Amino acid sequence: MRINLLLPVFILVLIFNCLGQRPDVNWPLGFATPQFNLHFTPHGIQIDSVIRIRNGSFYFTNTSYSDTSGQVVLWTNGCRISNGSTDTVVDGYVADSSTYCAVSLCGSSGIGGSIPNGALIFKCSALNNQYIVLNEYCSDLPSNPWPKNLYCSKVDMNAFSGQGAITTKNQVISNDTLCGSMAATQHSNGRYWWLIDQKPGTNQFLKILVTDSGKFTRSYQNAGPVYGNFGYGQTCFSPDGTRFFTSLDDGNIRVFGFDRCTGELSYQQSIVI
Repeated sequence: MRINLLLPVFILVLIFNCLGQRPDVNWPLGFATPQFNLHFTPHGIQIDSVIRIRNGSFYFTNTSYSDTSGQVVLWTNGCRISNGSTDTVVDGYVADSSTYCAVSLCGSSGIGGSIPNGALIFKCSALNNQYIVLNEYCSDLPSNPWPKNLYCSKVDMNAFSGQGAITTKNQVISNDTLCGSMAATQHSNGRYWWLIDQKPGTNQFLKILVTDSGKFTRSYQNAGPVYGNFGYGQTCFSPDGTRFFTSLDDGNIRVFGFDRCTGELSYQQSIVI
């Protein structure tokens, strides 16, 4: 419990230190109804008026992408992708129909995905108003809690007069079993992004370089102590991207250095909580 309290506070500090530079200044929250949005401003946290994500809500999975003015462009609850007006984009139901998430959590109730850090959104800056949405799903619950496969869907926000539409859905970019703890930071060139998740029961990390045109390069690295099978973890980068922090439910926060040019992790220490 102490870790669960520490890391959210730590993440809030990171966000306040880099406002105006990040696309994640809006946090959608709310199981069923009502739902609301935490908007991080230079003056503190603003709780927006009650919102309603049409045909869905937020369970564990939630993420959004905001433009430079702080306005939401896209949201996802791991099941559906919605635009800033909370309308589902055309063909925006993205849950893999074979997964527990789709059958039990993303069905008619539209509750939302079950992976705490199971979605990320990137803008393809080399393309006109194109976005990438990455999702992880639990395929074998309740027997196996780990997400398997990392899926990519591409969204064209020029389509249908700005409502947006899926152009590529559920492209598998990794078929690894992961911890459901994705985190991302910008490459040193200011255009690409690094994505990292870890593999349960090992000290191996999946690293994906996302280019500004939506291309992926996947690599792996073993670093630091071996991780146990303790449940979903939490990860985050420092504001400048040179430190990477990860924790599972074993009482330790592991600290790594990170090279934003090469994507190399360098283990530094473990902090016992």
